[in-house]
Parts: sequence; structure tokens; C-alpha cells
Amino acid sequence: MQTLTKEDLDINATANIKFARAQLKLTQIKFAKALQANPKTIGAIEEGRTTPSPHLIYRLSLLIKVSLQTLYFTKLSDGNAKF
Repeated sequence: MQTLTKEDLDINATANIKFARAQLKLTQIKFAKALQANPKTIGAIEEGRTTPSPHLIYRLSLLIKVSLQTLYFTKLSDGNAKF
């Protein structure tokens, strides 16, 4: 089993934020509102200027009904989860 670094987990979480918003067909503003986040934060995450907080990933897991483990350890765009 491959050991993932914090950077690997952040990369997966960031990719999943971008993918989830695209799949939900939401603007950054509407997506941020659904996650109780600032739209600028969503933009910064999608542009790679920051990484999502654990709390934001938790709210995403509730929104799309995907486990935290899935959000950190896989990329949804690889077809690993449906929501």
C-alpha cells in the first residue's frame, strides 16, 4: 500500500473541490454558499493558491454524500465515486 503525503492529500482534495463544482454545475458563488465558504476561498483553491481546510472538505462530504476518506484518498474525476 502506497503511503500518501499531506501534499498528496491536499492535491486530491483540491481536485475534488474543482470536480464537484463542475459536476454540480454551480458558480463559485453558489458553490461557496452551499459550503458556507467565501467565494474567494473557492477561487483560491481552484487556482492552487491555497488548499481546502479539513472543515471545508467535511462540508463538501456532506453536500455530495461522499466519505472524507474518499475525498482525501481518491480523485473523483477518476470515476471512483458517484454523487
